[in-house]
Amino acid sequence: MTPARFRECLTVVGWSQAGGAARFLGRTGRQMRRYASGESPIPDEDAALLERLVAWIEENRPRR
Repeated sequence: MTPARFRECLTVVGWSQAGGAARFLGRTGRQMRRYASGESPIPDEDAALLERLVAWIEENRPRR
């Protein structure tokens, strides 16, 4: 997962880096900022969790 995709996923879910994402992934806000900036690689397991959550949200979004 790229840092841009990471930030996109957080936007879809409606989370801040230091808030919901950090709690959901069991990481610190500082680590989330490192992921978002590209300073640290995003672990595959974290990326997979976020991608599954985004997919679920998009599949279950109310139809207009």
